[in-house]
Amino acid sequence: MKKKITVLVCVILALTLAACGSKAPQTAQTTAPAETVPVQTTEATVATEAATEATEAETLPPPAEDLIIETAYGDLHFPGDWASFLKLEFSENPYTVTFYAVLDDRAEPQKLYALSFNARSLDPVAALKTDSGYVPVSVTYADFITDASWSNEDVTIVYAMMESLDHVMVNLPLEDPDVLKTPAETTPAATKPSSSGSKTESDKTQDSGQTETQPTPPAQGGSSIALDTPYMELHYPDMWEEYLDIQVTKGTPYVVSYNCKIGTHKSLNLFTIRFGGTKGTLLKTIKHTDGKMVEVRIDVPELKMDSSWSAEEQTIAYAMQEDLNFLLGRMNG
Repeated sequence: MKKKITVLVCVILALTLAACGSKAPQTAQTTAPAETVPVQTTEATVATEAATEATEAETLPPPAEDLIIETAYGDLHFPGDWASFLKLEFSENPYTVTFYAVLDDRAEPQKLYALSFNARSLDPVAALKTDSGYVPVSVTYADFITDASWSNEDVTIVYAMMESLDHVMVNLPLEDPDVLKTPAETTPAATKPSSSGSKTESDKTQDSGQTETQPTPPAQGGSSIALDTPYMELHYPDMWEEYLDIQVTKGTPYVVSYNCKIGTHKSLNLFTIRFGGTKGTLLKTIKHTDGKMVEVRIDVPELKMDSSWSAEEQTIAYAMQEDLNFLLGRMNG
């Protein structure tokens, strides 16, 4: 009996030692690779990425030289990278340079923006310093509306060219538009004597000691005169209704002329809006109810008033012309 127990104990000990001996080598094999492989992989990746970035930096082409655009108010600089797509249009009264993008697969050029110099009817974004003083600089932006016919590449080009405005203007000797706010420049015609040296009606009245009833600018208000056209509704401040004369010519183009009529003076053209045609400065392109695209253009003449216009009448006429901004704001709203 003792012999059998001794043999059984020996068998159990032998099995236990065999099990322990077989587990020890397996632990060493599974843990050793995990300590070295990640470090080698990370270092190789960093080195490869650094080499790739260095190669790409060496092969980037330098930016193209600026396209120099000569104008009556100095040279404009347009980014050379987009010069091959650029079309320019020059117009007078006011002096305006209009920028377009011409794309191979588009039938019509896309207007980008227009830069106007000395435009009384537009709010200035800056003042250009010249030998004779400061000239207001205004910008008119175009509406860029895409549809399924536009490729991603064309859209990218147009947006990039639109952003070139900062580059164009940064090369001009510009100042803050506040430098334009002086009495001599805000109402020049109201105080300027006639070229013939004759006195204005206001001067004659003061000399004779007589009093004269002059038109008084109406109080400012937010309401407007609405004019319905086949293309859109036009709004103009009703504060000028007493002196406003609107003339409409139906046809192609469809013409709306805003005029000032004070006292016995002949009707004085302030500005003209045209739907269709090619005359005037392009404001925007809209889609008519028949599906056709129509260009909206504007003419803003220089106001010419002789000595029969009193200082106050001239002030009213200039204020009425400047309220074109009200019309344009409602048009784009």
